[in-house]
Amino acid sequence: MIPSEVLLPIVVLVGWLALEVPTIFLAARANGSGGSARLRKIGYRFLGTEAWTLVLLGVFHGVLPGAAHAVYAAAPWAPTLFVTGWMVRDIGLWLGPRSGGGAGWRRLVSLGARGQLLGASATLVVLAVLRPAPEPGSGADLLVVVVPPVLVVGLALMWWLNRLHARRAQGVRQTRPCDRPSVPEWPG
Repeated sequence: MIPSEVLLPIVVLVGWLALEVPTIFLAARANGSGGSARLRKIGYRFLGTEAWTLVLLGVFHGVLPGAAHAVYAAAPWAPTLFVTGWMVRDIGLWLGPRSGGGAGWRRLVSLGARGQLLGASATLVVLAVLRPAPEPGSGADLLVVVVPPVLVVGLALMWWLNRLHARRAQGVRQTRPCDRPSVPEWPG
């Protein structure tokens, strides 16, 4: 059986690469032609994919705390650039589409996503050079209990936001019982 301190980071990294990284790449290309369409494609799904980023950072700190500290000591600008780019991208995604999503917001989203890509790439290069080993008793057992519910909530949020976005794109309005027109009672 594969130990949890090896399996968990692999699963989380694969999930992050499969779900969050495509969002980052779409956002990085938001400044080019068709950028508005790319941002509409992202919609609010980025909220669900961000769960993978949070879990990845948590697993990284929980399973490889020495590696996290080594990266911060060797190249503190790399993870800082990643997190700053993430915040800038999210500000643009939250405020841009709500206020019309003009070219300025698309530039902000693209700049933030490119900062994320550069910060993540630099962090991975530093990790490859340092080659840190997992520390025994590093908290991976606790993460095995905490991470799966967070990922399930993130996937459920992504599913719900995708459905909501698809319904709105089709012009289907969800009705509640109080929104339905009342049917007059039959006389008699």
